[in-house]
Amino acid sequence: TVFDREEQKVYSIPIEIADNQGMKAVSFLKLVIGDKNDNPMEPGSSEIFVYNYRGLAPTTQIGRVYVTDPDDWDLPSKTFFFKDPSKFPDFSLDMDTGMISMKEGIKLDEEIKVYDMEFRVEDPVHQQVGANAVAANVTVTIKKIPQVAVVKSGSIRLNIPPEKFIGLDGREKLAKLLRGYFNANASVVDVFAVLPANGGEHTDVRFAAHGSPYYAPEKMEVTVARRKTDLERQLGIPILMIHIDECLYEKDSCEGSCYNSLEIENQPTAIMTNTTTFVGVTAKVEPRCGCREQKTYASCQPIGYGPVDADSVCLNGGTCEGRQCKCPADNSDVFGPHCEKLSASFRYGWTTHKGISSCSNTTISFRFTTKQSRGLLLYQGPSPNTVVENVTDFFSLEIQDQKLKYFLNFGSLTQIGVLPKTVS
Repeated sequence: TVFDREEQKVYSIPIEIADNQGMKAVSFLKLVIGDKNDNPMEPGSSEIFVYNYRGLAPTTQIGRVYVTDPDDWDLPSKTFFFKDPSKFPDFSLDMDTGMISMKEGIKLDEEIKVYDMEFRVEDPVHQQVGANAVAANVTVTIKKIPQVAVVKSGSIRLNIPPEKFIGLDGREKLAKLLRGYFNANASVVDVFAVLPANGGEHTDVRFAAHGSPYYAPEKMEVTVARRKTDLERQLGIPILMIHIDECLYEKDSCEGSCYNSLEIENQPTAIMTNTTTFVGVTAKVEPRCGCREQKTYASCQPIGYGPVDADSVCLNGGTCEGRQCKCPADNSDVFGPHCEKLSASFRYGWTTHKGISSCSNTTISFRFTTKQSRGLLLYQGPSPNTVVENVTDFFSLEIQDQKLKYFLNFGSLTQIGVLPKTVS
């Protein structure tokens, strides 16, 4: 029998094993067929898209030069050359592997910059050298993304490996769908992070959108939740989680209290396929045990000056001046220390906010006035489209028959309580 890797790369061979007592079982032998450089190259082209976080990425490998070739173990035979290296001083090329690197400090005087690169690839085994070398084209698109976009990003977890997601043009499809969901005419949507999750079995995606200013992540995630069924149908990919929460499963990460921390790195993460590479921002939610450090006073950090977390950003158009937020109206009855609005009124409707992070003993206090005898005051937990398997925790505070009633579930039984005092 003659094996040809171009026809089939891997065989799974069943082998039955039995003893003299009649006990038997089947084991599978994985046979990998080796490759021979028996095919000449043909010209090829590929695309690379890079998000450069704040323009501060270190020297980073962003993808390989691609040529069409059925052989996939013949890299040692190939040599790669820039057609004109003087045109691309911000990039380097490994002649032995064809790997392109973006240099630290690349000049990004435009928000989006496109580089059309031309290469020559030689393979002396097939006399493809000199004038017979094969041409390869690589289009590299680099976009600088600001800190505020990452801090105010939404997230989803998909049931697909990241390489397959990129190979199916999933990132581009998702960006187009989100643009339509948010506001097709006014929204700029960046799907800027594609990261492996759960050992590479799943994919974590982060996205940001803005007209002016950037949308709140809660607003985007609620919109995604409402369109979950349509999004899954058009992508062809199941959504496992809307708003990535690594503290959702109790005791998986921490024995006691747990909170999520969005860790942002300057070093990008590359997801590579043969003809498409995506290099995105490394922005991962990490579980942290214990309680989030409580600030003794409210302070802010201007965007663009060092690491920023979501709790250090001035809201509602406020600006950070001297480590303190300056709000649009200097009125302590209307705005809090981070320019968060302290009051709102509703005739019909509701508002969405960042979830309350409970830790040890948590106290929630607010004032309200109403003429209604029934209604929902506060809810935290899953909506019909954001239910995560085996997670049932929720909290609800309602008015029923003019009295306060609460529902509290920590994962098993729902506790119910009623305050006998009339509140409306």
